[in-house]
Amino acid sequence: CNLKCTMCEHTYMQKVGGHLNIDGFKKLIDSNPNVQVINITGIGENFMNPEFLEMVDYSKKKGIYTWFTDNMTLLTEKSTARLLDAGLDLIVVSLDGASKETFEGIRVGAKFERVIENIKRLISMRDAGGMSVPMVGINCVLTNQNYFEMEKLVELVHELKVDCLMFISIIVSDTNGQFSLYSVSKEQI
Repeated sequence: CNLKCTMCEHTYMQKVGGHLNIDGFKKLIDSNPNVQVINITGIGENFMNPEFLEMVDYSKKKGIYTWFTDNMTLLTEKSTARLLDAGLDLIVVSLDGASKETFEGIRVGAKFERVIENIKRLISMRDAGGMSVPMVGINCVLTNQNYFEMEKLVELVHELKVDCLMFISIIVSDTNGQFSLYSVSKEQI
């Protein structure tokens, strides 16, 4: 992955894996002919895999509802056009803050403005093409670092004309059974 997110296991992994190649992906799809939905999200940034867009193309050509979660830092105008041409069904953007400070403090290495720009471009290109897909969602992992921006994030989602917003709360305890800084209580929410 190109980021070091504070709550992500990838940030703390000792051994980093590789990429699934297109031949392995085709074999996986072809050996499971009844697959109707696929989430092409691995551990890391999808667009770092040089064959990722081919996987989206292939699954859509097979008539599979195709979606993925992405940090939107590497999406370009060219890759956006390719996703639209393929007929991608859903892209869920990891956006864990409504402000530059909060977002970049959690998604270390990301630039808030670039991610927002990429979301706007995706929606603009989709709408300009008269398309209804991909639906664009925002996924926010709630932590003690961002829960106080929930209302602002709802406002940002409306401003961006994003199709849906999901909040996920994580509960992590240390070896002593104490809740970590990532846990958010019901009272805080």
